[in-house]
Amino acid sequence: MSDINPSRSLAAFRGVFWAAVNIVVPTAVNLVVFIVTSRLLTPADFGVVALAATLAAAAAAVVPTGFGDALVQSMQKDAVSLNSVFWLCAACGVGAYATLASTGGLVAKVFGAPLLVQLIPVLGIRVIVDALGVVPTALLTQTLAFRRIAVRTAIASVVAALVSITLVVRGFGVWALVASLLTTSVVSTVATFFTVRWVPKWSFNAKTLNGLRSYGVYASGTRTLLFLWNQADQIVVGFVLGAGQLGIYNFSRRIFSIINDVSSGALGTVAHPYFSGIQENIERVRNGFLSATFLASIFAFPVFVGLALVADRAVPLIFGPQWASALWPIRILCVLGIITCIGTLQAGLINSLGKAKWWFYYQLFTGVINVPIIVICAPRGTSLLLVAIVAKTYLLWPTPVLMTLRLLELSARQYLGQFLAPLVAAGCMAGGILGSRMLLPHLSEPMALVCDIVIGIPIYVLVLCLTAKKKLLGLSAIFLGFLGRGNKVMTGSGVVG
Repeated sequence: MSDINPSRSLAAFRGVFWAAVNIVVPTAVNLVVFIVTSRLLTPADFGVVALAATLAAAAAAVVPTGFGDALVQSMQKDAVSLNSVFWLCAACGVGAYATLASTGGLVAKVFGAPLLVQLIPVLGIRVIVDALGVVPTALLTQTLAFRRIAVRTAIASVVAALVSITLVVRGFGVWALVASLLTTSVVSTVATFFTVRWVPKWSFNAKTLNGLRSYGVYASGTRTLLFLWNQADQIVVGFVLGAGQLGIYNFSRRIFSIINDVSSGALGTVAHPYFSGIQENIERVRNGFLSATFLASIFAFPVFVGLALVADRAVPLIFGPQWASALWPIRILCVLGIITCIGTLQAGLINSLGKAKWWFYYQLFTGVINVPIIVICAPRGTSLLLVAIVAKTYLLWPTPVLMTLRLLELSARQYLGQFLAPLVAAGCMAGGILGSRMLLPHLSEPMALVCDIVIGIPIYVLVLCLTAKKKLLGLSAIFLGFLGRGNKVMTGSGVVG
């Protein structure tokens, strides 16, 4: 393809690598913290902090962070635009925090959790800090500077981990979790400003914001809706079932989030800025998207299927027996993970091709459906609630798929064909693990878990290599191009053929 811009493609592949580092390093650090704190704290401790964090996120949801996405989508870097968006987000952040802090006492009475009076004003500081970081983060994202983002995030994660582990070991309980969340936000924002070397100045122009409004308002609205539909369930669970059940629910979701971030988060992070930069060339977008979805699926499918199978052995062994109640919520969320890894990339594609308004209304529609599901199912237990949410997600999933097919001028057969080999390989892996359990029923729990892993991984890799040889060779060519061993950068055409 003669019209391919090698530098942009190479930047994208570098972006995927550094975005992966940006996710894997802090995830690994946070996982260590998660394991240590989960063994020393109770589900109720996790629940009350999760509730405070969710309420802080509710306040943050009114900050128009979508204007940062608008800067990325339009590639605007002029001083007036940057300063206007900065002061808009800063003002909204301060206002949101003031509202949150002033209602802390009332919220504590409503939820029957007196500790919220102390937690909310402290944890709520994240609202202001994160709002201040919107513009410098957009500046990094515009240039696909994911190496700098990765360094920033790694530093923040390590500092937060040291603070959290020190406090929990010394007996500070829930405050160790609060300190970890707050430290991550503060260090990340400070490091971002230092990295981009951008200092805001007082310059506010309403006309400039008006130019970004069509994208920024809908992107902000989508973020707000995502909070409402993804976090409102935690508020209801905490209100109806109490902090202990919320702790189990939040624990399950956190494990799901960690795995989803590792398996597809890097590609999702790069998708929006990369597709925005090449949106005029639909063939390049199509090839890049198909390559990305295939790559996401070959990592996500075996991880989620494998976790669903080994959770009964892994969760009590790693996190402690007090989390045994989280077994079925984790398994249910693994079913959701099969399509979430693809949905992350679809969201980036649809928004980058100028359909932020459509995506907003789709999120609004799915959110409206979530309301009765949460209200009806939450009082009946977390497992039923998750089953209903997962079923709803699968029923509505064809809608963004159809939009993706239309935008990419792609057939359903070509799109769905990307996932056949990973699904077959994951199914064979599951059969191997279940078979080994029948043949070796009396192993100790640690040895049984090792056996599951040792048997499952080779089966998956072997079957995948047999069923997707051509596509894997195409991905290898792309990787070699990223390393500079080829004469030109591949863009995925060899993967999707």
